[in-house]
Amino acid sequence: KWKIAWLDHRQTIVGNVDEFCEFRERAADYGRVNYFNYDQAVRAGRSGALTASGAMRVCEERGVPLVVTCGIGGLVSDIEKCNDLRALTRSEVSMMATAFKDMFDAAYTIEQAEKAGVWVCISDKVLPEGYIFLHQKVCGMELPLAKSVKPHMLWLNPMPKEKRIQEYRIL
Repeated sequence: KWKIAWLDHRQTIVGNVDEFCEFRERAADYGRVNYFNYDQAVRAGRSGALTASGAMRVCEERGVPLVVTCGIGGLVSDIEKCNDLRALTRSEVSMMATAFKDMFDAAYTIEQAEKAGVWVCISDKVLPEGYIFLHQKVCGMELPLAKSVKPHMLWLNPMPKEKRIQEYRIL
């Protein structure tokens, strides 16, 4: 069964989607917990939803080698910080994601990730076009096909267009 992790008053909870949705209803103002503020959030007794990199931190604690997430952060040329990518350079936990969130420049993000030592690969010969809105273009890029998980790896596994959110009003 697929599980989701979150931080609830210092405790790392790993539960199902229904439990997470119940948590999110009461936690709208709790903020997000990422790889770099996770330990401080635990010490302070905070609660919060985990970013992809925050989920990597939970996987480290539990000896899980791969975190699976939907869209992840990325970069644009004037924003040089992405906690998800920074965590991939430091952690032995790898990440599988559908794509970078649509507001980021996928080609630039991939280029910078690889320069930082992250091995970016795909599950298929088709590069992801974006997480929700399909606005990203990564024309002409060739990435290796993933065969197995290894440290410092970002495995892009695009979501088929027909399974993406069709009703944008709910966002």
